[in-house]
Amino acid sequence: MLVRGQSFYKQTCISVFFGGVLVISISSNFLNTHSDSKKTVCRSYASELNELSVRKEEVRTLKSVVSFLTEPTINEHNFSFIHNPKDTCSNSTNVLYVVPSAPTNFWRRSKVRQGFLGTHVGNSNGNAKLLFFLGKSTDEALDAETQASVVDEFVKHNDIVQEAFEDSRRNYRLKAVSMLKWPAYFCREAKYVVRLDDDIEFNIERLFAALKEASALYAHFVLGHRKDNGSPVRAPSDRMYISREEYPDRHFPIYIHGRIQAYPMATVRLLYQASLRVKPIWLEDVFITGLCALKVDVALVNLTGDEFKHLE
Repeated sequence: MLVRGQSFYKQTCISVFFGGVLVISISSNFLNTHSDSKKTVCRSYASELNELSVRKEEVRTLKSVVSFLTEPTINEHNFSFIHNPKDTCSNSTNVLYVVPSAPTNFWRRSKVRQGFLGTHVGNSNGNAKLLFFLGKSTDEALDAETQASVVDEFVKHNDIVQEAFEDSRRNYRLKAVSMLKWPAYFCREAKYVVRLDDDIEFNIERLFAALKEASALYAHFVLGHRKDNGSPVRAPSDRMYISREEYPDRHFPIYIHGRIQAYPMATVRLLYQASLRVKPIWLEDVFITGLCALKVDVALVNLTGDEFKHLE
């Protein structure tokens, strides 16, 4: 198993407060985030760090993470909900599957519900939940018809989270952040969040075996297919184009490339907080699992083998 980063939070006990409200509590392998209030810092961590027999580099990294998380937010994610099944999760929920989907992808959502994942969730006795994440249609001519169909779908299945941002390729980052924010606020009981595309199937047993192995080693990690040598595409005609103004560096940091990404809930909350503070780019995988993960020292664990296949 290949990783980037060393997660050492299991050895520490630190609290950070924003506006008098506990936002981050790193203790016994868990980091909890609770709100986006104004920043103030719990100053007691310095004396605690001095008492810990950890390497100087670990202390320096931890101080850097805490300092970063007390910086002001620059990417507020305050879009209103069009649909919000906020009572989906319960105390028995162990894993939440989050699926990004376009408003018009009715057939794909139906296939997921009727396929292996829908069957797995339906037979889980409440231990697993499935939600689709949408923005609003960008086609004005079809918007009313599409939205009416989404409303009917939501009423029937109650498994759609829809926020009021335009659902376009250049807004993929907003959808990715919504798939972090929603669990952080409405599914805190879950142990894991698994993000997957709406056109794949995957090996559930192999995925959870890898999650168990990674959890034994790291408090905070993203599990998926790692991309080690990514570079920005500079040709404006290419669908993956990103300008030098948006991202000036010649190479991307190591990141997890799409399809399947799995995280502990504590990492979801940590990455959401980071996403509010890192300069944004539209490439959501690079932004969340590369730039944001690097800022908060989240390990990237490579999921090897052929865990998924595309649906026809």
